[in-house]
Amino acid sequence: MAKIRSDIETLRATDTGSALGQIWIEFSDRALPCPRWDDFIVFVLDWWRWGIRNILTGAKEPGIFAFMDDPYEITVTPVPGGLDYICTFHEKEHASGNEQGEGVTELLTSYCAVVRAVIERVEQDPDWRKTYDGCLSQLENLKTELPRFESLLKNYKQSRGQAAAQSGETDLNP
Repeated sequence: MAKIRSDIETLRATDTGSALGQIWIEFSDRALPCPRWDDFIVFVLDWWRWGIRNILTGAKEPGIFAFMDDPYEITVTPVPGGLDYICTFHEKEHASGNEQGEGVTELLTSYCAVVRAVIERVEQDPDWRKTYDGCLSQLENLKTELPRFESLLKNYKQSRGQAAAQSGETDLNP
């Protein structure tokens, strides 16, 4: 099952006001780029919102999930009933696969949860606008988009539930 993972306790500000923290994507039993990958988490989440938006809105364009500090790039392409993914390392295929139904929902749900956790953690700092001034525009993008994404996710889950009911599929027996 696909899932965006983060250890929010690792979130910290750099001297230049950016935010570092652990973030990675799991597809089935594979963590990409690796478990507990440390990166510029706010920039990465901001880049990923375009791919998440494409999935949530049913766009045909693939979503690109790149990491700032690594030559890994994951391309997620919508296909009937799910997503195909290809992870490249220095432009060579490193891993690939397909996520259906619940895996797609979990990827979207986990993105929203990580964004919410990052925003809440950053805002715990009473002077967060100064502490994280190097990534303020990206934080604002995430704060603005999160309610929209959560609404789209709710609609996505409802439409997914209707499609599963019509096909006889359940969460217990996909």
